[in-house]
Amino acid sequence: MNTTPEQLYATGRLEEAQAACRQRLATHPTEHGAMHLLGIILCRQKRFDEGLAWLAESVSLNPSVADYRVNYGIALNEAERWSESEPVLRSVLSEIPDHLLALLNLGNSLHSQGRSQDAVALYRRSLELHPSYHDARVNLAVALKAIGKHDQATAELQSTLGSEPRHPQALFEQGRMLADQKRYQEAEQVFRRLIGIDPSHHQAMYCLGIVLSDQGHWPQATEVYAEVVRMRPDLPEAYQAMAVTLRYCNRITESLVALEKALQLKPDFTLALQSYGSVLAEAGRIEEGIEVWRRSLQINPKQPDLRSNIVYTLSMVDGVTRADLWREHRAWAEHHAKQAAEGTEPAKAPTSTAVDRKKIRIGYISPDLRLHSVCYFLIPLLENHDKERFEIFCYSDVSNPDQTTAEIRRLSDQWREVRGKPSAQVHRIIQEDQIDILIDLAGHTMGNRMDLFGLKPAPIQASWLGYPETTGLPTVDYKIADRIVYPEREDGQYSSERILRLPNGYHCYKAPPGCADISDLPFKHNGYITFGSFSSLAKLTPATVGLWSEVLKQVPDSMLLLKARQLADPTVRDRYCSMFAACGIPRSRLRLELAIAETIEHLGFYKKIDIALDTYPYNGTTTLCEGLWMGVPPVSMCGPVPASRVGSSLLHALGMADWVAETPEEFVAIAKSKSQDIDGLASLRMGLRERFSQSTLGSAKRFALEFESALAEAYSQL
Repeated sequence: MNTTPEQLYATGRLEEAQAACRQRLATHPTEHGAMHLLGIILCRQKRFDEGLAWLAESVSLNPSVADYRVNYGIALNEAERWSESEPVLRSVLSEIPDHLLALLNLGNSLHSQGRSQDAVALYRRSLELHPSYHDARVNLAVALKAIGKHDQATAELQSTLGSEPRHPQALFEQGRMLADQKRYQEAEQVFRRLIGIDPSHHQAMYCLGIVLSDQGHWPQATEVYAEVVRMRPDLPEAYQAMAVTLRYCNRITESLVALEKALQLKPDFTLALQSYGSVLAEAGRIEEGIEVWRRSLQINPKQPDLRSNIVYTLSMVDGVTRADLWREHRAWAEHHAKQAAEGTEPAKAPTSTAVDRKKIRIGYISPDLRLHSVCYFLIPLLENHDKERFEIFCYSDVSNPDQTTAEIRRLSDQWREVRGKPSAQVHRIIQEDQIDILIDLAGHTMGNRMDLFGLKPAPIQASWLGYPETTGLPTVDYKIADRIVYPEREDGQYSSERILRLPNGYHCYKAPPGCADISDLPFKHNGYITFGSFSSLAKLTPATVGLWSEVLKQVPDSMLLLKARQLADPTVRDRYCSMFAACGIPRSRLRLELAIAETIEHLGFYKKIDIALDTYPYNGTTTLCEGLWMGVPPVSMCGPVPASRVGSSLLHALGMADWVAETPEEFVAIAKSKSQDIDGLASLRMGLRERFSQSTLGSAKRFALEFESALAEAYSQL
């Protein structure tokens, strides 16, 4: 007896069933049963264009068979053609109002079209007809979550799992719900339980990777994503996610390979393009990274974070002018700020003024209120704010809070968690808090809230600390800086903000407790000068490599110590060695070290450096302050853009203008001259910490007075 297509399909022999259907249709071209089954098989194989055509034809030939239309509607849903499935499924329900599969799948169609409230009614009707219909209950939970009814959604999932503890979709949605609530450890347990039940559940595996990533468990997340890739080598999202965790594990080359695979599978995958550009930039290939980001913008211009990456990274490209940067920042505002502001009222003068309240309310907002370089400068100010005159609000956009987060919270009068909240909601929170002066600490760096500042939630808005350039937003009133980074001669040319200049520099650095004393000059026991830099490799441009190579040539027997986390990748190390070799510096004169997470141990590495070399055109900030505190003076070059003037600002604050160059030739000459004055270098080293402490750069009380005076003056002009 011949096996029928239906029997072959029932036993999972899809290819044989497909062939049998085609054979039957070859002799009976209008047999709707074979047509319909062939369409189902092809759709199961994700061959939707051909499969849906067969299903549509079978429905056309025999429209009275309701199940044909239901299966057609389900297949349209699977193909994500939601609006097409809706009328098909409604036609079934008009004839059979209680058809369970039609109710469920019409609910799925409406939910996927953003009409979750309507979907809820359909799922509830399914459950009235069949209370143990667990799939409908799980989908109901998903729809309830979408309309903000999280407690009801949780109850529906618990009801399902109470009856069927191993229900895969209920466990999956429970894990996602817990992850959304940042209950990461519980979510991890749920996903691991589901994987134990169904080891082939790649979606659970993928979400487990996300949960591990959100906890900062990069190596474990990488292993999980690798398993997803093994199970689903056709899934570009898995390669992209794995690339991100590989990057955080400093496996830069592997990260690039994973992203290239994702883009082979999906060339217009903008998230992968964004990540690809970021990894290239982190490896020091910044111009390649910018080119990739621009490619992504051509696919989808509505990517504010990506455009922020471009405007930030352009400051690291040698030869980029103020006019270039100004044009790009204005383009960001033109593309994104106006769109964000639609339908949102800008801040008005507070109904309760600071005079009525006796205090001016200052709000600080940042994704970096954690162990991050920004906080070495923010904490000393928070510790010394005059709480009789100012009330301090902190808006935390931090994904993984830590002890530094707790310390900043302790120093704040009011604390608001805004991570994950839409900017329109944060706008309302800030207005309800009646903030007088809102200060952004991120600019266009990762996790920024530039769109929020475009909404103008506070009557005075300012940019400070985390970003050297203009924001480009007309709604940001002030840039807090100084006369070196923002000289008066450029007023009105390249900044959307007015410049609020502090008289003695706009940084105040507080070293972590437990720093070692300053050590003797390394030259005294090495017998040669050691130059060094601990900056990110993204700042080590070809221009910087060429500049430093000239220094090494002019100072015979000198060494260069580089420390960066990206140097853990052998290919990245080899690339930089090749770049120096091309400039005439052999590998034997380079010492490459990996970054150290422990701060005190990291600072201890400055004991190995005689003179620091600043990066150009994007100067260091935290690394320069660390080195100065540890007795290591830097040679810096002052350039045409704000990022290239920060080193000069810091050194002028210490009365060390003679360490600042205006040209590459002068940079080399200063490094050579200072390295030859061993006694002067040793004397400066031992006295630098005291000099630092006596300056505004190290005197938090003095800095706070100057900072507050500038803010009070700005507030008085409202």
